[in-house]
Amino acid sequence: MTDGAPQNDPLRQAIELLNEHRFDQALGWLQKLDQSLLSPKDQGRALALEIVCLAHQDLEDDARRLLTRAQRRHGDDTALQLALGIQLSELGAYEWAEKVLRRLGEKLPADPLPLYNLGLVLERDARFDEAVNMYAEAIAKDGNADYPPFRARRGHVLARLGKLNEAVAAYREYLALVPEDAHEWIALAIVHSDAGHYEQAGEAYRKAHALDPDSISLHFNWATTASRQRDRTQTAACLTALERLAPDDWRSELARAYLAEQEGAAWQGWEACQRAVERAAELSEAAEHDESAADPAPAAACAALWYAVRNRLADHAKPFVEQLFEHQLFDENILGALRALEGTRCPKARDFHVLLEGELPPEMDEEQRNDPFERADVESDACRFFRSYRVWAEDSDQAGRFALEFERRCGGRALEVGAVEQQEETREAHLGVAWCSEAWIYEEGDDEEDEDAEEDEEEGPNDDELEAEAEAEEEEDQEDEEG
Repeated sequence: MTDGAPQNDPLRQAIELLNEHRFDQALGWLQKLDQSLLSPKDQGRALALEIVCLAHQDLEDDARRLLTRAQRRHGDDTALQLALGIQLSELGAYEWAEKVLRRLGEKLPADPLPLYNLGLVLERDARFDEAVNMYAEAIAKDGNADYPPFRARRGHVLARLGKLNEAVAAYREYLALVPEDAHEWIALAIVHSDAGHYEQAGEAYRKAHALDPDSISLHFNWATTASRQRDRTQTAACLTALERLAPDDWRSELARAYLAEQEGAAWQGWEACQRAVERAAELSEAAEHDESAADPAPAAACAALWYAVRNRLADHAKPFVEQLFEHQLFDENILGALRALEGTRCPKARDFHVLLEGELPPEMDEEQRNDPFERADVESDACRFFRSYRVWAEDSDQAGRFALEFERRCGGRALEVGAVEQQEETREAHLGVAWCSEAWIYEEGDDEEDEDAEEDEEEGPNDDELEAEAEAEEEEDQEDEEG
């Protein structure tokens, strides 16, 4: 849901209940709270928490009514409205957050903050092209450059989209305003490295080194770039720094692997990769109680896979790959490396969307059911799931087979392909799974219940009707005050 709240947060108890999925109790606590005692920012956050609690209890119309009333009664309180939109975004309620922030942006056409936060909503919702455009609009309204981080955020999303030259320009625009930010000099160096601009990457690393010579991130990423260049001297220098700063860190192990690779000791380097993955996994487990901490496990696993690709260690990497499926450690970067390791490169691959359906056993507990990758050997009709896949394949039949095989390796049972659609034109790519969604689950009998509900359910009020309701309530309140 959201990160744990600070001890002095007046909404801490509601956030904790929300994180525990105790939505009814969180809503009851919020409704008893005297919100007039809160600051405008905390009032906005409290409204967001109420809306999310209602939505999670299928009280969608009540949530919409609450939002409409809040926008009528507090529409001029821009601090409250901005906090409302930001909190909805942080709670993952992207549709609600987008509605609030777009309306606030219309109300404050010269203010870049609603647009920037709307860009964050779009980025979190994986609508990256839209996010880039929204950040550009926010930057255009930031004529005095009062908000330099807007540029760095745009550079981050451009890099994620693979638009590396544009990302470089965005990072340079930011660093011209904030030249003392070592972290973003490293980010610029990484983008240059990914683009193959190794000389420019080295210059950016040296800028970062002058500002923060003891940065572990600096020396690890510089070692990664040096290994791409086959620059043994620079790789060794980075490893020396890492061994001084953090000899047992997973990034130090990967730097040892890179140096061994350049010295022709690929197998020794692979063993260092395994140690890196183990240490990153230990940190990942320790960070489970700190949701704000970055998870190092995917980065270490991805680096190990690419090491195996470069050194043709597909057979040696099989036990490691099976562990990935066992622990379901997948993101887009890992899946890309996995395709390169196991798949065939095709000059005319096609991009397909595949929908699969499968089964979960009834005896799985709630935590397992909520985990999209948890499976068991028992087959049952009691609980079924859907999952969406993006697959690079030569035709639709092959796309379906790739998705089925991937799900089987995750432990899925009684699987069948629901639909296959081609998404884009052909291009050169490694064949295989490029992305998979979380599973959405329904219990046996849900279909019949949904049909009955659709027959009984009346269509909810539209936005105009909600506005009229809120206006009538406002008039009643005014009459009560006068009385």
